[in-house]
Amino acid sequence: MPGSHSETTELPDALLDAADGVVVEDAGTRYENLLLDELRRQPQYEELLRANLDGDRVPVFVADVPPRDGREAYEAGTGVDTVVELVAVSVTLAVVGAVVAALAVVGFFGAGLPETAVGVAVAVILWLPLVTASCLHVLPASALRRPDRIGALLRGLVARGQLVNAYSLAAARSAAVAETLDAELLPYLRRELGRRPELVVDYGFAHLDVRTYLRHPRLRRAVLRWYRWHNVTGRDWSSLNRVLAFEFDGLTEANTVETRDGTRHKRVLLRFEPPPNSGLDASSE
Repeated sequence: MPGSHSETTELPDALLDAADGVVVEDAGTRYENLLLDELRRQPQYEELLRANLDGDRVPVFVADVPPRDGREAYEAGTGVDTVVELVAVSVTLAVVGAVVAALAVVGFFGAGLPETAVGVAVAVILWLPLVTASCLHVLPASALRRPDRIGALLRGLVARGQLVNAYSLAAARSAAVAETLDAELLPYLRRELGRRPELVVDYGFAHLDVRTYLRHPRLRRAVLRWYRWHNVTGRDWSSLNRVLAFEFDGLTEANTVETRDGTRHKRVLLRFEPPPNSGLDASSE
């Protein structure tokens, strides 16, 4: 089920107990500086990351694309937030669409019905990103979490509707998560466990398109290559080949750190090689 940044994720113990890890997002802090306490302060993860199932905690994996300059970029006013970029671009496209529609109606592209229809159609397409972005903010998270067919239909519509915003940082982050999970983390855990791993992925519902990108590697890599090419928000794309893990087993005096409430754990930065022929290696920056 999709998560919400403003609501605490609560999952049955039986589901967490069967999981080999929990995958979460954090788009504002570089992995080198991210602490488990910071993740726990987020309402969405407050309860999820405190779960202690009969003394056995589930490993936590962070997969995202933080800014090159970290959270300091936001504080200095030089960083561009995911939502700000999405709204700015979609509103701009909608304004252009309105102009195109007005010109089509007054006959700027030609006096015939076909020319007017084409102009209006182009305008409608340019309006789609804003319509989709607006739905994400208007649609209540409870509707997307419904366990019935209506909930499944809404989740499918949102996941596919997000594809019209494939130009955006939100889509690039979803594609990056799918690439990191499918090409890096899942194969790593499969080797470590000797079986297929089971993961709980808890992201905001604006990233429901992760499941679309998981199914379509070529599509997600095309989105990633496009966004990396311009990278207007200054993201650190080396994170594609890295995952930050908070683990609770194999603790020693040398690697153990504690949270404010005394939870002992270790921070492990997993590094991977990019898949061959993916076009996502460091030289393609």
